[in-house]
Parts: sequence; C-alpha cells; structure tokens
Amino acid sequence: MKNKNYLLPHIFQRIGWLLLACTLAFGIFTTIRKSGNNKDLTINAKYWHYSGMILSKPDSGFTCAKEDITITLIVVFGLTALTCIALSKEKTEDEGIAHVREIALVRSLWITTALSVLAAIFIYGIPYLYVMFFFLFAYMLIYIIVFRIAMVNFNKTCHEE
Repeated sequence: MKNKNYLLPHIFQRIGWLLLACTLAFGIFTTIRKSGNNKDLTINAKYWHYSGMILSKPDSGFTCAKEDITITLIVVFGLTALTCIALSKEKTEDEGIAHVREIALVRSLWITTALSVLAAIFIYGIPYLYVMFFFLFAYMLIYIIVFRIAMVNFNKTCHEE
C-alpha cells in the first residue's frame, strides 16, 4: 500500500515565507502605532463572532457586530504562513527527508510540551494566557527550526558520503 503524501507543493514554502514577512512587518508596525494610543491603524469589520466570557453574562454569546479585527488578521495570516512553510515539500522529497520530517515532528512536540509544562508550573494569571497565546505559534515555529537544523545536518551527511 502506497503512503499518501499530504504535503503542499514546494511553491507554498515561498508563499509562506513571503506571507510571514508581510505579517510580521504589519504586526510590528501595528504594535508601534498602537503603543502611542494611535487608533489610525485598525481594521474594523462587521462579522459573526462570540462575544463575552463563556456563561458569564446573560448577553454574552454569538453576535454580529463591528469589531477591530487587526489582531485576528495577524493571527490568521501568521498561522497560515507557518502552515505553508511547515507543510510544503522540499525541492527533492525522498524517504530520507520524510524520516527527517518525522524526527523533527517528534522533537518539536517534546520541546513544546516541555515548555508548556514549565509555563504551567511557573507562570500564573493573565501572563499565563499570553504565554498560551504564544503557543498557538510555538509548535510550528519550533518544528520549522528543528526541521531546518536537521536538514542542514542531513545535507552535510549526504555530501560527505
């Protein structure tokens, strides 16, 4: 039985890097502009979303209202970019690279789990929520870093032989 390959074509890796660069630039620019209480750079849109805390207020629930979606767009485009980078094929994809991917996936899972446990032990309150928000991106970021390092080592080994 042939294994199915669920990876995106290689072109998505370049698209992902470009999208990540644009998203990071926009995120940094937005943060700098908003730090001076400048509300010029907000994107407002009316959309269907959940508002309020779960079971906290009688008026909380799904609603259609105009909200600032700047952070939402940064998160969506950032996760999309990281997904394109992490899950796209290399120029030449073979069994060796598939094995490197598997090793990088397991290592990044261990690293992310260890960091999550340390965060749960040492960070409390609202800062813990910020750290957990970071972990939305952390697993894919760590996977990309571990995979790239493993690929450099794999390529060195292949060229030596």
